[in-house]
Amino acid sequence: MTTHNFSLDRLCMLLRWNWTNSRRQTLRIGMQLSAALGVEYTFMLTFLQRQDICANGISRLPDIVGTFVIANALRVLPLFLCAMGTLIFSSMETKPMREHYLMLPASDAEKFATRFIHITLGGVLTFAAALVAGDVIQFALGFIFHPGIHHSCLWDMICCFITGSGNQQVADMLLFRGNIAAMTIAYSGLLWLHSYCTLGGTLLRRHPTACVALSLLLLITAVNTAAIFDIFPRVLSPNPTVGATTAMAAVLIGLSIANYVGSYRIFKRMQIICDKFTNL
Repeated sequence: MTTHNFSLDRLCMLLRWNWTNSRRQTLRIGMQLSAALGVEYTFMLTFLQRQDICANGISRLPDIVGTFVIANALRVLPLFLCAMGTLIFSSMETKPMREHYLMLPASDAEKFATRFIHITLGGVLTFAAALVAGDVIQFALGFIFHPGIHHSCLWDMICCFITGSGNQQVADMLLFRGNIAAMTIAYSGLLWLHSYCTLGGTLLRRHPTACVALSLLLLITAVNTAAIFDIFPRVLSPNPTVGATTAMAAVLIGLSIANYVGSYRIFKRMQIICDKFTNL
């Protein structure tokens, strides 16, 4: 049974069904990210402790830790969401999984929206939970690697947000700080990157994350080789023209919309029996 109208009630039920069937994969991804963050924070605290002692600035350590965690989260979260985009239809890898999902009593739009919410909002929630778990891991590892100092990285980050301390240091780590044109293009580029990963995750059945990453490397190499990047130095120059900035941002946003629409169209064409390597 397939319905053709979009219903929020069915979407909510489908989201609950999706969480029930995807929680193992989500928990596994969350655990891997938590372990990576925990180890990173442990070595970060060990390094900062030595620097802090040498500089005799022990009282500033919480601000330094909070600033590092905020900047690290701002850099890792977009890449994590892009990686999640390649897993948009990981729940349809096998024939029984495809049959199970495609035969659900919901419209194609509801099914696609469910998986898109899973990789975006679900990815953000998974990242937030991984921050908490990673902080617990680094606190436990701290008794081994730096027994003289114990910090909650998450609490230091929250304090930085509340007090405003470290705002300048965080701003220094943002992409193209102080250059509105370059920031517009950079964040439009991040949107395109997420849409490209979503399109690759929709199209490819086997190892979508590795294949998308490889295709991005090949694309960057080809563009650099062909010297098509000549426009970027002009757009990202200290005084870029409004026209060049608007045009580049419009192209990236347009390509992003095309990728998302293409992902939905590919999903609508998915069959229970499809190609060995793609979902066509």
